[in-house]
Amino acid sequence: MIVMIVILVGAAAIFAIVGGMLNDKIGRKPTTLVASTVFAVGAVVLAVAENKQTLVIGRFILGIGIGM
Repeated sequence: MIVMIVILVGAAAIFAIVGGMLNDKIGRKPTTLVASTVFAVGAVVLAVAENKQTLVIGRFILGIGIGM
């Protein structure tokens, strides 16, 4: 259980830096659209997950979307 929390928070922390750079390069609105799309993909992965590994991957993708 702790692994899933750390994966989400860790990905969000790392991709917050990436999100900042994307904001500078392409602007705030496109970055928000990318982040929303990534978050939606992560939610779909979680919805169809049938095992723990897929859940961890889905949480990582959610972390990317949250961080951006």
